[in-house]
Amino acid sequence: MVRTITQNAAMILAFALLFTVSNAHSASLPLTGGGASVFVDFNNPNAGKLFIVGGFPSTPNLNLNGLTVSVNVSGFMRSYTLNAQGVAVGTPDLFELHDSGSGFVFSLNSLYDNVLTTFSGAGVANVNASAQPITLNESITFNGNTYSANITGTFDAVAGKNGRLFLGVITPPPNPLKPPTRFFYVRANPNPTVANTPVKITATISLNNFTGPNRGELHFGDFTPPLRVTGSTFAQMLKSGVSHTYTADGVYTARLTIVGPAEVAETHIYVIVGKGYVVNSRNGAISRLTKMGGGVVNVDLGVANIPGASNAQTMIMDRKGSQIRAPQMGLTIGNTFTIPGIYVAESWALNGSAAMVGKVRKTIAISAADIASSMVSQHDSVGSPRDANADAAITFTNMTGKFLFTSTSADKVIFNGTFTLPAGYMPKNPLGNDIQVSLGTVIDSVHLNEKGKFVGPSANGYMTRYRLTVPKLPNGVATGTETAKISMTMNTSNLDIQGFDAEGITVSVRADETGQTSVARFIQVDMLVGSMTFSVLAEVSFATSTSSDFGTISGRSSK
Repeated sequence: MVRTITQNAAMILAFALLFTVSNAHSASLPLTGGGASVFVDFNNPNAGKLFIVGGFPSTPNLNLNGLTVSVNVSGFMRSYTLNAQGVAVGTPDLFELHDSGSGFVFSLNSLYDNVLTTFSGAGVANVNASAQPITLNESITFNGNTYSANITGTFDAVAGKNGRLFLGVITPPPNPLKPPTRFFYVRANPNPTVANTPVKITATISLNNFTGPNRGELHFGDFTPPLRVTGSTFAQMLKSGVSHTYTADGVYTARLTIVGPAEVAETHIYVIVGKGYVVNSRNGAISRLTKMGGGVVNVDLGVANIPGASNAQTMIMDRKGSQIRAPQMGLTIGNTFTIPGIYVAESWALNGSAAMVGKVRKTIAISAADIASSMVSQHDSVGSPRDANADAAITFTNMTGKFLFTSTSADKVIFNGTFTLPAGYMPKNPLGNDIQVSLGTVIDSVHLNEKGKFVGPSANGYMTRYRLTVPKLPNGVATGTETAKISMTMNTSNLDIQGFDAEGITVSVRADETGQTSVARFIQVDMLVGSMTFSVLAEVSFATSTSSDFGTISGRSSK
């Protein structure tokens, strides 16, 4: 199964002070400091977000481990089981309950796919609205008691676009539909990484005009204690970088939050630990490839980050885009390959109504060793599924690209890197060499002539340039130790639709990424050279133009 880090699959845990709010309706056990910030996207119901805070009297020396808590905000209902630190486990939401010294305070970040319907009775609708009065009831049930309060606020919206609610202690900014940008740049380095390697998380944030005292929190996504400091210290620490070590493979969601008495700002990034994983940073869908030997592969899907998703459907396609078998249902699917090549598993997350609510694509590069047809694997008495160096990596040098979202003109992506030539490869083979390549899950095949030069057009017409620079080989044959340079250009229209969109290259970024100078994305790069596979998951910076007419990617090795 995919190691989905459910603690952080939704929004980041935030700091909540114990405020006092006047209740329109006073319950027998009053909730104090109640507040909420709600975002609804009328074009994408799955992008709904809620941030909820509140407080109630604490019980001294109470062991929180294993206790349950239920939250209800006018029909938005969640139940959680807490660990000893008061953090909810086994959920895509991020909920925390802790003793502030003067009482329990809680905070909840959640993605929600039904905001419009749930709050329609309170007046939330796909209409134009300006400071429309709204009242919701917020309640929490814990340790046998229920605490509740009515929280009042406003609803602002632009029909056909989005709307925001600010209630209770969380008050609207001067422009409710365009909250001030607090996070301008967020990265983790190295990313991807391997377990037990320190990762430094850096960010540029702004606290300008942040009303009242504020606090910053960084949750790493692996259930380790979060960083929780004052806002000014938070900004200083993130500027130089906060180091953290992940001890197990998986896709983790590192979440950053700033909370004050009247404002909440949050964002998150994904940290990939270990091989075989990919995440669509736009929606959080995860795919993991495991090669079992004999041509058998498993693809595991993680959909907990997508509100309402509970299942998935996967199609496996060849380099021509043709399905090689009927679509498979489930969060784990398998396939047996008999021919070396580059394939792609396209998976759609499904909700309870079987509607498609999120996509991720994973390239499947199959070598001769994977199907036990290489010289080494045929004579391997141990039955190893791959040759010793068949899991070789491409070393990422740099990558650039431009995607035209509103034009039929060609998109363009350029990749440069190095890799170790497979043993037996003849650059000047009299018959030439055929090499399969994939950028952003868009697959093509190129032919190099007897002089090692690219002969166009490529098989699918996507690749317009491919240059393989090899060192001098005494006998004209690689021994498996020589380093070669590759430079390739893919130049065709609609590269985003053909595959890069599943890497998070879309006309818009996530709502929490709005205003950032650029955001992190992961691009899969694969090659099949001389029946051996080579790959790299390259982190790039993605930015869209002000008009959203185009987007660009850029990245280079951090080494």
